[in-house]
Amino acid sequence: MQAFAVLLERLSLTTSHAARRVLLLDYLKAAPDPDRGLGLALLTGDLKITRAKPAMMRQLAESRIDTELFHLTHEFVGDLAETVSLVWPVRRAVNRAPDLSEVVEGLSRATPSDVPALIEAWLDALDIDGRWALLKLSSGAVKIRLPLALVFDALAGWRPERSQMLSPSMLAEVWHATRAPYIGLFDWIEGRGPRPDLAVAGRFRPLMRTRPLDVAADLSGLIPTRYAAEWKWDGLRVQAVREGGVARLYSQTGQDLTPAFPDLMRGLTFDGVIDAELAALRDGDAAPFSDLAPRLKPRTLNTRLIADHPVALIAFDLLYAAGADLRDLGFKQRRERLETLVREQADDRLRVSPLISFDDPSQLAALRNSPPAPGLGQTIGLVLKPWDAPYLSGPSDQLWLTWKRAPNRMNAVLLYAQRNGDPTPRTALELTFGLWKDGVLTPVGKALCTLAGEDRKRIEHFIRDHTVERFGPVRRLRAEPDHGLVAAISYEGVQQSRRHKSGITLRAPTLEGLRHDISPAQADTTDSLAHAPSA
Repeated sequence: MQAFAVLLERLSLTTSHAARRVLLLDYLKAAPDPDRGLGLALLTGDLKITRAKPAMMRQLAESRIDTELFHLTHEFVGDLAETVSLVWPVRRAVNRAPDLSEVVEGLSRATPSDVPALIEAWLDALDIDGRWALLKLSSGAVKIRLPLALVFDALAGWRPERSQMLSPSMLAEVWHATRAPYIGLFDWIEGRGPRPDLAVAGRFRPLMRTRPLDVAADLSGLIPTRYAAEWKWDGLRVQAVREGGVARLYSQTGQDLTPAFPDLMRGLTFDGVIDAELAALRDGDAAPFSDLAPRLKPRTLNTRLIADHPVALIAFDLLYAAGADLRDLGFKQRRERLETLVREQADDRLRVSPLISFDDPSQLAALRNSPPAPGLGQTIGLVLKPWDAPYLSGPSDQLWLTWKRAPNRMNAVLLYAQRNGDPTPRTALELTFGLWKDGVLTPVGKALCTLAGEDRKRIEHFIRDHTVERFGPVRRLRAEPDHGLVAAISYEGVQQSRRHKSGITLRAPTLEGLRHDISPAQADTTDSLAHAPSA
C-alpha cells in the first residue's frame, strides 16, 4: 500500500509522459503480485472501488479530533481525503501497513457496516501519504488516469532484449485478453510464462497506424493506381467489435466506450471487427465533432441525450469476419469484404466511407478543401491508403497517409499563463487566449507554448512584468484594448463549451506565433470564427 501511495503522490506532481512512464515502470518492477496489477488497474480505470462515503470519512475524523477544528482545517485544505490524512491522530498499536491487495480484497468483501472499522484500522497503520491514497482509492476518487498508450510504452521498455516481442502494439493486443491483476501478463513480460491466450471474444485489436502529411505536402509523385483515397471525417476513430456474443466499442487507444453508446451497439448485428469513424448525425448526414462531444462524457446517459445526438459508424476497414483474421490481406480485399458486410447489415447506423475517384494527384488538393457533396461537409481532409497494404499496427513504409485541410486561423489575446510541471522547457508553459465578445475579452481555449527565440522571450518577459493577479500557478496577464500580447492561433474547428464564458472552445488549437503588428483591440471576435457550432 505504501509503494502505491508513493507512486500516486509522484504521479500527481508531474504531467510529463516520460517521467510518468519511468515512475510506473519502477513501481511495476518493484511491487509484488498481485499488488502491482491492482495498482495498475486503479490507475487505468479498470478497477474502481466506492466503499468509503464522504460522510463516513468525516465521522471517522470527528471521532478522533475536535469537530470545529476539523471543519476549519477542511475549509482551509479543501480536499476531504487530504484533510483527514493530515489531521488523523494515530493510535499506535500492533497494526502493520496493509498491502494493496489486502485493502482491495477487504473492501470488496466487507459489509457496509464493517467498512468504517477497516478504514479506521488501516488509517492507524499508514503514514500521511498512505492515508491519503487509502481514502482516495476506497472512495473511488483516484483522479489520476494513465492512458493505455503510456502503459504500453512503459511495459515495452521492461526488457530491452525483448523489445521486438514487447512492442506497444503487441502489448495492446495482449492487454485486452487479460484481466486485473494481470499476473499472466507480468509472467510473460518477465519471461516466466507463455504469452496469454488471445482467443478472447470481444477484445481490442491495435489499429492501423497513420502518418500525417504536411498541409502543403507535394503529392505530384504519388501514383494514383497504387492508392485508394477516402475522406477523413470530423468524428472519433473507433473499433467496433461483435464476436462470440460480445459487443464492444473501443477508442483508438483501447478504452471501452460501449457504456456511452448502448443504442448503437444494440442496433448493429454484424459479426466481425470494424475500423470506423464514430460520427454524430444531423438530418441523416455526418455532423461536426461538437455534436458528438456530449455523448463522450455524459454525466447521465438518458433517452433524451441519445435522441438529441444520434450516432453512426462510418466504416473504412474490416479486421476480422466469419471467424477469420483479415489483417494480413491487402486493403483492396479487406475493402471488398467490408462493403459486403455493410450491405448485409442494412442499417443506416453502419455505412461505408466512400472512395474518392482521382486520376491525378493534383485533383486531391482541390477535393480536400472543397468536398463536392453536402453530406461530405463535415470532413477535415483526406486519407490515402496503399491498395496492397496489410493492416499493420507497427512501423512500416505502407502506413495510411492523413492529409488534413489547411487549418483555420485567428488572432487572439493572451489572458492567462500557467506552468504545467513538464520539465521540458519548450512545453512547460500553458497559455489561455481569448477573443472579443460584446466588448469583453473572453477565454476560448488553451495551447502549449512551443515557440522559441524572440517570441518565447517576449512572452516570458510579458508574464514577468505584466501579471496582474495570481491564482496558485495561474497568472492573469494584462489584457486591454491598447495593451497586451496578440498571438496567431490555428485550429481545426469550434465546439460548444459550458466551461468558457464565450460558450465555445476550439478544437486542436496551436500557437503559431506573436502578432507584433496589431494591438489587442484589433484581435478577432467570437462571431468571426469559422465553423461555429449551430444552436
